[in-house]
Amino acid sequence: MKTIAILMTALIAFGMMVSLTAAEDVVISDSGEVEAELVDAGVTPDSPLHGLEKAMERLNLAFTFDKANKAKKTLEYAEERLSEMNEMAEEGNVEAAEEAQEEHDELLNETAELIEEIETDGDANDTEDALEEVVALKVQAETHSEKVARVKNTILARMAAGNMSEEQLAHLTEVFNKIIAKSQEMELKMEQKRENVRTKLKVLSNQTEDELDDVEEGFKIKYKEKYQSGDDNETEVEVEVEVEDESDVEDEDEDELENETEVEDESEDDSHGNGMNN
Repeated sequence: MKTIAILMTALIAFGMMVSLTAAEDVVISDSGEVEAELVDAGVTPDSPLHGLEKAMERLNLAFTFDKANKAKKTLEYAEERLSEMNEMAEEGNVEAAEEAQEEHDELLNETAELIEEIETDGDANDTEDALEEVVALKVQAETHSEKVARVKNTILARMAAGNMSEEQLAHLTEVFNKIIAKSQEMELKMEQKRENVRTKLKVLSNQTEDELDDVEEGFKIKYKEKYQSGDDNETEVEVEVEVEDESDVEDEDEDELENETEVEDESEDDSHGNGMNN
């Protein structure tokens, strides 16, 4: 038992270390649009710690029971594999890049399976919640595919201009094409799931196609802003707490000012009363 506890502690500590390095930057493209850059690669396949990182991810997924949240995490881990592939390709380590690609594709397969398992039973409200989850995952998947395309173009152009042989370049191109094909396959399954949930919601809620379009558009805007800006609930909570603290300070200052005023008034009354007595 003590050994298991030590191992669990080590895995958790390692996971925290990896999460601290997995920051996502935001850049502005030449067209003026906001683009989310890849997360940091962290531990790459050529590191002896790579197996430990994957074990930590598996542990995290094992304790995530909600299908939509689990699918979101598998997509996030797939992006880490994409970052690892990007870094290995830049270093010319085609074998490690291919390993990251295979792990990436396995995670996308798992994502597609989890999406199929998202519950759609229930009333109109439950079905609308399911539609929001599917739309959120679809936006996340589309953002991921955009990153795949950018990485491919950047890496292949850099490799072609460098000292990479034609054989290595052809092999790396094949690796990227596999990733793109797998991403497109996952997006297709997401679209099928979205259509099924939408059809069910239309029957349950008696909404028109235009009304459903408006509902979906609201979901898309919400999650596009999230995945492109990197905002999350933790940031919102921190802002709310900070504002609340400032408000408390202002209230305390006002209370102190009122107390001081009351003391001064009482002092003046006492002085006036004493003067009258004299």
